[in-house]
Amino acid sequence: MAEQQGAGRWDFSGKVAVVTGGSDGIGKGVALGFARAGASVVIAARRPEKLAEAAEDLRATGARVLTVPTDVSDAASVANLAAATHAEFGRADVLVNNAGGSFGPTFRNGPLLELEEADFATCLAVNVTSAFLVSKAFVPGMLERGSGAIINTGSVMAGDWRAPNAPLGVYATAKAALHKLTRVMALEWAPAVRVNCLSAGDIETPRVMAWRDPAEVAATKAKIAMSRFGTPADLASLTLFLASDEAAWITGSVIDINGGL
Repeated sequence: MAEQQGAGRWDFSGKVAVVTGGSDGIGKGVALGFARAGASVVIAARRPEKLAEAAEDLRATGARVLTVPTDVSDAASVANLAAATHAEFGRADVLVNNAGGSFGPTFRNGPLLELEEADFATCLAVNVTSAFLVSKAFVPGMLERGSGAIINTGSVMAGDWRAPNAPLGVYATAKAALHKLTRVMALEWAPAVRVNCLSAGDIETPRVMAWRDPAEVAATKAKIAMSRFGTPADLASLTLFLASDEAAWITGSVIDINGGL
């Protein structure tokens, strides 16, 4: 049932949604939500082969889909994303800054004394600077048209009430910065552009589950009121609501979605 969330609840016909990190996991789930709701969808990620796989699933909904290989931490690559989007669709109505992660091929997380400067800087670039760069590329068009919605994907790790453990300290710092950046964006670009952030809890995606110990998974689920991890479809539903006219008076908010952690 969760996989069908986002379909039929909101109508995004004639709208264009751009989703970074849209080739798998949360990003793909959000992109599918917009596709099922009638939007044309642009998905951006680093690996062309993963983008092609995701595009097949999105096009199966009948949506128009554009794939743009993109490194969201690189300004030139982001400029290419914006240019390709405008060449294909003429505009972007919704931007979902979803690209990010707690680790990757170019950086590590861990106890601070075990990290290098490059780990810290790259984690910030992937999770925070990326949202700045991509938003800066698309917001001028939104301001010119007088409307737009941005949703950033944050994390419960950024909250003061959930202390970051040592392996994820830099990731938590980056997501805390993204939460604050969301509020700055909302203030500077109101009233034309609304900007909100999801403070996401534990989400079940292949990448995340691959490195989690089964005992750790069970212990974490025991601390969640709903007794399960979230799904990309769960986040898609909230993202579509925040992008819709029904959320017309919501901006600058960081919204918990964690199953009652």
